Amino acid sequence: METTKKLKGYYKLQDKMALFFDDREQLIENCYIPLNLLNQKQVKIRKERTANNKEKQSNALEYSSEQETTDLQDIWKDTENESTVRHICIRGEAGSGKSALTQKIAYLWANNQIWGDQFQYLLRITLGNIYHIFDSNSNGNGNDDEKKREYNENMESQWSKVIHELGIPQWDRKDTHCIMHSKGSLLLLLDGFNEIANEIHKRPWLRQWLQHCTKHNNCHIIMTSRPNLMCSYLDNPKVLTVIGFESHDIPNYIHAYFQNISVKEKNDWEADLIQKLDNNSSLKTLGHIPFYLRLFCYLARQEKEREKDRKRIQKRTSANTFGNMPFSQFFGKVIESYMRWNWQKCNGTKEPPNGQMLFHAFEMEMHYLSHVAWEGLKHEKVAISCKIQQEVLHKIEAKYPCKDISVLSQWSRIHSFGFVQGQERINPSHPIESVYFPHSTLQEWLAAYYLVHCLYQPEDSDEHKQACSIVANELLTPRYTMTISYMAGILYGNIENKIDQSGSGLLYFWKQLHLSESSPYRLIPVHYLLSLMHCLEACKADTSSSFLSPELHVIHQGLIRSFQDLLVVWCTSTKHAQTRYTKTLDDLMHSHLAQFQYLLLHRDIHSCIVKQIKTVQAQMRISNNNNNNNNNENENEVIRHHLQILTSLCISSTETMELVVRSFEQMFRHWELDSCSEWQDYFLQVLAGLNQTQLHTIVQRMQDELLAKHTHEKYAGLLTGIAAHLNTAQLNIVLKWIIQTFASSNNNNNNNNNNNNNNNNNDNQHKMCLVCAHTLATVALQLKKKKTNRQ
Repeated sequence: METTKKLKGYYKLQDKMALFFDDREQLIENCYIPLNLLNQKQVKIRKERTANNKEKQSNALEYSSEQETTDLQDIWKDTENESTVRHICIRGEAGSGKSALTQKIAYLWANNQIWGDQFQYLLRITLGNIYHIFDSNSNGNGNDDEKKREYNENMESQWSKVIHELGIPQWDRKDTHCIMHSKGSLLLLLDGFNEIANEIHKRPWLRQWLQHCTKHNNCHIIMTSRPNLMCSYLDNPKVLTVIGFESHDIPNYIHAYFQNISVKEKNDWEADLIQKLDNNSSLKTLGHIPFYLRLFCYLARQEKEREKDRKRIQKRTSANTFGNMPFSQFFGKVIESYMRWNWQKCNGTKEPPNGQMLFHAFEMEMHYLSHVAWEGLKHEKVAISCKIQQEVLHKIEAKYPCKDISVLSQWSRIHSFGFVQGQERINPSHPIESVYFPHSTLQEWLAAYYLVHCLYQPEDSDEHKQACSIVANELLTPRYTMTISYMAGILYGNIENKIDQSGSGLLYFWKQLHLSESSPYRLIPVHYLLSLMHCLEACKADTSSSFLSPELHVIHQGLIRSFQDLLVVWCTSTKHAQTRYTKTLDDLMHSHLAQFQYLLLHRDIHSCIVKQIKTVQAQMRISNNNNNNNNNENENEVIRHHLQILTSLCISSTETMELVVRSFEQMFRHWELDSCSEWQDYFLQVLAGLNQTQLHTIVQRMQDELLAKHTHEKYAGLLTGIAAHLNTAQLNIVLKWIIQTFASSNNNNNNNNNNNNNNNNNDNQHKMCLVCAHTLATVALQLKKKKTNRQ
């Protein structure tokens, strides 16, 4: 019992999740969110769904809120085979939360919340931290029989070494003896078999210690590893796979993360990040993986704290990026963060190199991943075959000889780095299964990274010619469009980071797109121009930085002027509002503008947008008056066209958002109720793009309109539509208003009945109550949902 007390005391103190770079400490009790655990049957079903996604060129990962999972409490039960489970192997991709899961198990056991009646002792051992104690120099050659016998006879001393590495206070030999002779009441949590797989053959004592743990019946084992590695010493293990978070877990994790931060704005920060993920399917899909979700929280917190320190108002309300990062830079940051995380796992507390030094440290891995990503993209493959991987590996082996990389083989180091998913078996020398990337956008970015590398190769090389051909001829090919824009961002970053100070790479890129100082920018077709705008967006729409060459300034300014002309034509095309061309242009502009940030904040574009919004507002007033007088379908089409423009343009800045919202409020107040529902959808699109500070201001302004009889129904319906975007405090405010409206309505009804007023007045009051009831039900449901998700 004394040994158990020491262990529980030790693991109760292990109450903080592993540090994530320089992030703040996260209490495991508050911040840990249960992960999805699937048994082999459930994994097979998920694989079939993922395979369907691959065939459809969809995202590689498949998450369903309806999928069956295995509860942590029940993992020792084997209902299918009705056998006794002694060993469990929990497999998962890099960053899926395996280590955090073992830490949570140890913490729950120490606090008598799990398996207390089943296991008297528990040890959590990170294998990557202890393999070095099994000295390969003195005992690893396998020829010293005397030392091998000594090792087998003195296993207790080896156990003492292992436990010494754990640093359990007041531990002594008696405690070690209890562990070794526990008679079935010991649980070993062996975390990270993949980190020692290459060491087993080099360190015989490590191998024999693992065999000792697995062969004796005195202990149960939970071992974690990557999907393509399983310890052969486990006895008929039950295999579970951890796949990360379900959809409803994502806001729960974000809530737990930001509640750990002592700032009054934390609820707004939380809501803004949830909104960002909801508005971007690529980021939300990655958010199912714990590593990426914590990275998003970390980057969002850094951004908000910088904003707070600078005491500046957030200009951007759209959710495409964190802070001031275009997508190309953001995904570069994601991959850089993955490399930092990998570095820390391999090097412990040693400070990792920064920025480009990390890319240099993992040069071979990046070359392999980017080349594989490109070959997959070129052949339109999400699942990348062994043949493609092997062809790339041959080139890597020639470029990076083993003597230069300090490991047994190039493949072992590439495999250890991870990042790609789907490879469940491993061969020590070459790939044997198809793989896929965590998300198609990461594959596109890595392919761009490879093509940029090719651009800098000699002009007569096949790689260089291939990259030039793709840029020059495939900008409008859907599968290459984003990759080419990411290339622009990477090339711009090379200038910023002084890798290519002259900017020759970016200038060469633009010339491949047939742009130069003398190009006829005003004659560029619309689809092609919008694709070029994505490339310029990746370059931060930069027309002023001193580090850009004069030639680049001229090209960027020419593109800005072309885009200005397009905006003006679009916003003033009211005479042709009913034509197919204008409707197509509306849809095209709306879809593209939602993806721009820097372009819309460029001083020339922003001033143009403000001017066009004011022009549209004036035209809207005229169209609205004409429509009220004539109810003309042509005027309705003009109104729809104007609303589409306002909805698209409001996202550029705080100023434009305020202009558009004010305009909608004025029009909404005067729209007739029977036409209001159609226009309300546009207003809801605008409101959905507000950050929490802006949304709170708008909600406050709605109070008088909600309580006023002539605007009551319209604004009650509007609040119903935006309820899903409100935080708990805002929902409670609306709930209070609805109750006040109910009370007012009931009082009026009573007065009307007492005074025997006409039936029409009573009917109007009754309608107000029905609208309130619908809004009240929606708000109450959202409050219940938020409360349930956080329990």
